[in-house]
Amino acid sequence: AISLNPSSIQDHYYLGRVYFKQDKLDLAVQHYTTAIRLDNEGGDDKTHFYLGKAYSRQAVLDFAVLTYQNAIRLNPESKKTYYQLGKVYAQQNKLVFAIECFDYAIRLDSNYGKAILARNVVLNRQHYLQHRIAQPSASSQKTTSFSYLTLTERKKENTNLQAAVTMAKTN
Repeated sequence: AISLNPSSIQDHYYLGRVYFKQDKLDLAVQHYTTAIRLDNEGGDDKTHFYLGKAYSRQAVLDFAVLTYQNAIRLNPESKKTYYQLGKVYAQQNKLVFAIECFDYAIRLDSNYGKAILARNVVLNRQHYLQHRIAQPSASSQKTTSFSYLTLTERKKENTNLQAAVTMAKTN
């Protein structure tokens, strides 16, 4: 059994990590939140980061955004936090914000394969949606997904995605 000091920030943080790994997200959120509340300085970036991940897994996306923003405020050099925030924005279909977050993560680490791949996926999705808006009657036509790309553009996109996947595998 784990002995918990109710006023220990560190105990609550680590218990939150244990519950997070066990996918007991409500309990993880409870302990991360307690650790942040107990800290006179409002918690550290890692606690906010994992709280954001827990909210994200629970699909409480607005709280995830706020929590990741707090983590960035505490540590503006965290490429992983920008990446996670970008993923949440993409889930919310806030594609411009998602791309900005992925771009910032890539600026922090130009070889960050996950962010490069995610950025390319979101850019492709954004391009597709813009095309669908520009041609609303396209749904009545028999077209395949991404048929708006020319053969040259498709080859370029495939090359970019293959490079990003290769980078992600090596990271």
